[in-house]
Amino acid sequence: MFRGGRWAVAVLTLLAAASACAPGEIDDPTAQRAQTIRLRVLAAASLTDAMEDLADGFEAKAKLAGTPVEVELNVAGSATLREQILSGAPGDVFVSANAAIMDEVALADEVNGEVQPLAANSMMLVTPADNSRAVDGLEDLADPDLLVGLCTPGVPCGDFAAQVLEQAGVDAEIDTFEDDVRSLMTRVIADELDAAIVYESDVAAAGPAVAAIAIPSELNVEAESQIAVLKGSENPTTAHTFVDFAASAEGRTVLESHGFQSVTP
Repeated sequence: MFRGGRWAVAVLTLLAAASACAPGEIDDPTAQRAQTIRLRVLAAASLTDAMEDLADGFEAKAKLAGTPVEVELNVAGSATLREQILSGAPGDVFVSANAAIMDEVALADEVNGEVQPLAANSMMLVTPADNSRAVDGLEDLADPDLLVGLCTPGVPCGDFAAQVLEQAGVDAEIDTFEDDVRSLMTRVIADELDAAIVYESDVAAAGPAVAAIAIPSELNVEAESQIAVLKGSENPTTAHTFVDFAASAEGRTVLESHGFQSVTP
């Protein structure tokens, strides 16, 4: 269930300010003079498209309320973002593709408040659109004649793929490891790889540019994306409001439209 207390209060406050203006007067000189808040969101590459839409939705609400916010997305593999945070890189919100990496950030005392579950994802076998090598299952990844790619070990999509292969008993012949799932998908779409294991949401984003083969549920892995405000946030109130918005019913609808599954906090 969405914990919307803080978000609801923030929205009511912001909308109350906006309602003081007559229709058509939102862009009055006072509103234009309001200082834009920059919110830096560090997000896992697998959530790129969803986070862009969430950022747009949040900015629109803030503008309507007369409190402009600019969401600045820093997208990379979760492990890369973890290292940036632990090295002192600036940021307001962290979105991880799995719980383990968020746990490491929280244990390092880099989280302000509670970590919230955001969305669930599953793994899928993917090939170029024409699937010219007739890949039809995980066992094909053991074929040394196929060009197979995974995410790098230590990156969530790489660790999940390795877990899937282990559960399937497949000793895959891996030709390349990519630092994040978007880089891996780019190579599949460009027909530089014959097969890869990626997130289901990435397959949804690619559409007809790829062909997808489902992984049996008993062999698959469910990844839970999580979101939290960072302790070093320069705008913690706005950051918490963004987190609550992302975890709200409206945020879940956006995530589902990008192939993610809902989770209940």
